[in-house]
Amino acid sequence: MILFNIKIAVRNIWKNRVFSMINIAGLGLSMACCLVISLYIWNELSFDSFHLRKANIFRITEKQNQAGSFFNVAVTPGPLAPALQKDFPEIQNTVRFGSWSGVLKSGNQRFEQNRILYTENSLFDIFDFQLVKGNRKTALLAPNEIVISEKLAAQYFGNRWEKDPALLSQRFRLNNETDFVLAGVAKDVPENSSIQFDVLLPINQLFSSDKWSNQWGSNNFHTYILTKQGVDINKLAKKLEKQLHVYNDKTEDLMQLQPLREQYLYSKFDFKTDWGLRSDIKYIRIFTGVGLLLLLIACINFINLSTARSLKRSTEVGVRKVNGASRLQLVMQFLMESIVVASIAGFMAAVLIIFAQPLIQAYTGYRLTIDYSSWFFLGLFIVFIMIIGVVAGLYPAFVLSSFKPLRVMKYGHVSRGDKY
Repeated sequence: MILFNIKIAVRNIWKNRVFSMINIAGLGLSMACCLVISLYIWNELSFDSFHLRKANIFRITEKQNQAGSFFNVAVTPGPLAPALQKDFPEIQNTVRFGSWSGVLKSGNQRFEQNRILYTENSLFDIFDFQLVKGNRKTALLAPNEIVISEKLAAQYFGNRWEKDPALLSQRFRLNNETDFVLAGVAKDVPENSSIQFDVLLPINQLFSSDKWSNQWGSNNFHTYILTKQGVDINKLAKKLEKQLHVYNDKTEDLMQLQPLREQYLYSKFDFKTDWGLRSDIKYIRIFTGVGLLLLLIACINFINLSTARSLKRSTEVGVRKVNGASRLQLVMQFLMESIVVASIAGFMAAVLIIFAQPLIQAYTGYRLTIDYSSWFFLGLFIVFIMIIGVVAGLYPAFVLSSFKPLRVMKYGHVSRGDKY
C-alpha cells in the first residue's frame, strides 16, 4: 500500500511539474535556512560537552564589594585554588588560568602569541585536553616547561614536526626574557571549547617572577574546581560564599559557582575580567524563533498552494471514492504525496547547504560541520522531513479527502459547502 501511494504521489508530482517545482523550491529553501540555523544552535549548545566530567567542573566567580556596590567578575586571587582544595573535602581537584600574550621565539622563528595561558598540571586531570607529544602526568610541573598546540608546532617547526626526534628538547624564549623547554604538544583545542589556548606555561614560573600574583589581594586568575561525585552543589556554594573573608579578613567579596556547561552562553560580568570564547543565550532564542517562523511560513505556503489546487483534483477524489476508496485511504495518499515533496525538498536543502558552506564561512566566519554519513544525522534528518511532510500536508489531505463524490461526478466541481 505504501509503495502504491508513493507511485501515485510521484506520478502526480510529475504531472503537475510547474506547481510541484514552486512548492519544492519554497519548501527546500526554507528547510535549508532552518537546517543552517539548527546546526548553529546545535554547535552553540555543544560547547564544552567533550569534557567527560563536565557536570562536576565549576568556575569560581566573585561578587566584588566596591564602595558598597557589588560587581560580578570572573577573576579570583592566585592562592585561592590550593586553599579551597585543602579546606573542602568536597573538592577533588583545582586548576588556575592566567591570560597572557607576548612574542614567543624559537630558533629563527618569532611570532606574536595572544592565546597564552599560565596554568598547572592539574589541567590535564580536570579537563580532557589531550597531549599528542609529551607526558600529561608531568608536563608543566617544572617552572621552565612549555606546552604548545599542534598548530604552533607546525608554525615553528614545519609540517613534519612529529618526525623530529629532538622535538621535546626545543627551546623557547618569551618576550626576550624567560626561557622554556618544550615539554609537550597539545592537540588543537576543539572549536566548541570555551577555553582556548595555543601556549601553556607553568604558573609557578609566574609566581616566582611576580610575587604579587600569588597574594590574596590579586585578582588575575580564573579558578576551576572539580567536585567529587554526589556532592550537593547548592550546599557547597553556600559554604563557599563567604570563604574569601576567612583567607583575607580585609575583603567582603563573595564567591559563586558557575557550572562549566553555562560558561559559554551565560557569562555576564560587569568588567572585562573574562576571556575565551563566549556567546549569549539570547542569540539561541532569537535564532530558534527565526527558524521556527521560517518553517511555519513554508508550511503555510505549502498548505495554501495545495488547497488552491483542490478544485482540479476533485474529480480524482470523486472517482476514487466511487470505486470504494475510504477517506482514510485518501488521507494517506495525500500525506504520502506531501512527504515525497518534503523529501525532495530536503535533498535540495542538503545540496544547497553543501554549496553554501564556503559562502557562509566567508561572510560569517562560522564553519558548518555536517557528517552526512552519520546515522545520528541521517535519523534526525529523516524525522525532520517526516514532520515537515505531515505538518504541511495534514490540512490539504483532509480538505481533499472530504469532497462529496456525487456532487463532483454530477457537476465536475465542488464548492465550500460540498464536504463530507
